[in-house]
Order: sequence, then structure tokens, then C-alpha cells
Amino acid sequence: MFSLVIICLGAGTITIPYVFYENGIYLGLVFIAFGGSVSLYTGYLIAYCAEKTGGRSYEEIAFKLYGKPGMTITSICNLMCNIGFLISYIVLFKNLMPYTLNLFGADKALPNWLQDNDTGKRVWATLYCFLLLFPVSLPRNLSALRFSSFMSFGISLFIVFTIFGMAFRESKVDGNNKHDFSERLSTACQGSRISVSGVFNSLPLIIFSYMYQPNIPAIYHELKKSSMINMSKVLYIGTAMATIAYVMTGMFGYITFSMHPEVDKIMNDQNILKAPYGGSVIIKVCLIGLLVVVLFASPFCLLPCKDSVEELLMPAGKKFDRVKNITWTFVFTVISYAVAIIVPTIADAMTILGATTNSGIGFLIPIIFYLKIE
Repeated sequence: MFSLVIICLGAGTITIPYVFYENGIYLGLVFIAFGGSVSLYTGYLIAYCAEKTGGRSYEEIAFKLYGKPGMTITSICNLMCNIGFLISYIVLFKNLMPYTLNLFGADKALPNWLQDNDTGKRVWATLYCFLLLFPVSLPRNLSALRFSSFMSFGISLFIVFTIFGMAFRESKVDGNNKHDFSERLSTACQGSRISVSGVFNSLPLIIFSYMYQPNIPAIYHELKKSSMINMSKVLYIGTAMATIAYVMTGMFGYITFSMHPEVDKIMNDQNILKAPYGGSVIIKVCLIGLLVVVLFASPFCLLPCKDSVEELLMPAGKKFDRVKNITWTFVFTVISYAVAIIVPTIADAMTILGATTNSGIGFLIPIIFYLKIE
């Protein structure tokens, strides 16, 4: 169950307050519950397919159900999905790195081309991709996966509880036009506004945030006793924990700034950690933690890309040699970098992914697999 929470929490956590701002508290809760319910359903379907076929991945299930053509299409979809995740991490890093350095006053010591501007963001993306991402992604077996996953989980939980706790910090006794929690909650509840644009802007973020389906076959086969009863428990508890975390960050992140004079700008930035928390030290710690998560998580998006290409291009059971491994690692790094430098924010990356590849991989393919079995 912790594996599901680890997969869900991450970049999606910092954008969820926008869903509550755009749709109001009540509809925001409905959207979060809807996303969790649909993900739970499709997660159950893909687990059922893994049990019936014995497949430990989407590609293996597709091969057993549809043969080589089905596996090829599934590999291409997985490839696009993982490249999309990689792009979103690069976009997040290029925006957060100069912003975080500025918070610590490092902007005064940095040249203009490394500061929080368009040029600086492109430079940070370049440095990150070719000095960090590329060399770290060359190994085919990353032994730190388990450690980095649990570390990412811990950091994500720290961010969730920090955003939740900060909602209760302001009070009238502080002065400076601050408002207590009950006033901000009342304003947030009264600020509901339902619109077509709000719905269509929010749903891709929800889809992105609950994107755990590709990992379900492996999780199912890693259970001590692989059965649908045990897997159902994992899905129910893991999805519930992720949903609670999203409510804590989304609803309370929005409530914190519901009466702020610049609430529109704050929420439209779609990164709650960049909100004006008054120079809070704990928020700075969260920003550093999020950068660490990005640094560890990105290579684990690139490794499956190489696995997918091997499935497509190499004979069965054959792996890339050293030259091909370096070549394809560089190719995927360049592709991701080229797209990331023109995507302005993490919210844009998540919206594009949620509306395209993630919808197909997470919600359409499990249904197609299930209907084939039945």
C-alpha cells in the first residue's frame, strides 16, 4: 500500500490547491474523490489482468492478450508516458532551483544568466539534464531505488503536513490584515464557482496525480501472497491514503490564502510552495526537499524508456550493449530537454500529460485488457 502512496505523491501534491480554488471546496472534494474512485477501479482491473495472464508489466500482459502488435503499441504508450514524466520533472527543477536560491539570497552572488528569469531557467535545465540526469541514468540497475523511494515518500509526507499545518498559522492577533482559520474557511466555502474551463483545467491534474496503474502488475506479483483479496486491500488503503494527502494539501493550501489580496495569482501559479508564506523557514526546507525528490526520481523515468525501446527494437532476451545504452540515454535526455525548455510551468506539463498519455495508460488500457479477458 505504501508503494501506491509513494507513486502518487510528488509533483502532483503542489498543484492540487488549484483544483479547490478553481472549483470551490465542495466540487474540489468531489473531483478528488472521483479521481481516487476511478483510479481504484482501473487499478483493480489491471491487477485482475495480471492475475489471469501472469504478466508482471503492461507489456507482458499486452503480449499475452494481443501478441506482438499489442505489446508494441503498449510499449510506445509507456515510452511516451515516461518521457512525459521526465519532462515534468525537468520543468519543475528549472523553475524551483533559481526560485529557491533567490529565497536564500543567493541571487545577489549569481550572474544574471543563473537567476530566476527565462535565461536562467533554460540554463538550469541544461545543467540538470547534461551534468546530472544523463550520467546518473546510464546504469541499467539503480540499486538506490528502494532507498530513494522511501526517502521521497518521507519528504512528500513532510510537505503534506507542512502545508496542512500552515493553514492554521494566521490569526487576527497577528495583525497586518491577517484572518483566522474560521474566516478563511468560510470564504473558501462561499467562493465556489463552477465553470466548464474549471472542470477541464482540473481533471488532467487529477488524472496525473493518481497515475499508479502501470506499477500495479509488479506490485501484485511482489505480494507475499498474490491474490485479488490482498491486492484489493492494498488498492483501497493506498488510494485512501493518497486521497487524504491530496485533501490535506489541496483544501487547506487553498484555505490558507482564500482571503489573500493576490489569491488569484497565487493559485494560478499552481505551485503552493511558491506562495507568500512570509519567508517561512519550513517552507524553504520543503522546497529543498522537493528538489531532492526530483533529483532522485528523474532517472527512474528514463530507465523504463530504455526498457521499452529494447522491447521494440531488440530480439527477445537481448539487452543494449554499452554504446547503445549511452546513445539511447543521450537521445532521451535531449528529447526531454528540448520539450522541457519550452514548457513554462509544471502545471502546463501535468495538464498536457493528464489529458493525453496518462489518460490512455492509466484509464483506457486497463479497460481494454479486461474486456479482452472477459
